[in-house]
Amino acid sequence: RDDHQWPPSESPEEDPDPFVEWTLIAEDNFETGLGIWNLGGKHASLYTGEEFAVDGVNALQIEYGNTGVGQTVPADKKQESSVYAQEIDVTAFTELAVAFDYKTDEFGTGDRFFLES
Repeated sequence: RDDHQWPPSESPEEDPDPFVEWTLIAEDNFETGLGIWNLGGKHASLYTGEEFAVDGVNALQIEYGNTGVGQTVPADKKQESSVYAQEIDVTAFTELAVAFDYKTDEFGTGDRFFLES
């Protein structure tokens, strides 16, 4: 999004205090569907083939939209894809911690992976 910048201007803080009791706001493993997540772009989908899932059988599959391995696609023709959560009201919290697992099958030249808040 235009209102975010990467890399962030502030340096990240150290890991959250392990002795603080955190409130779980949302958790999904995709075994029963997308949960709070939405697919954006033509090349985002719910993968149901176990091989690339971190746990279980299902996972999110996000691709950049190239037409195939080794093929060159003009920048204006590439189709970026994303996965984003439904809006979560976090106004009652002063700190947030985000944890997630991911597994990559292929990460080609020009591919990017990032988490936005």
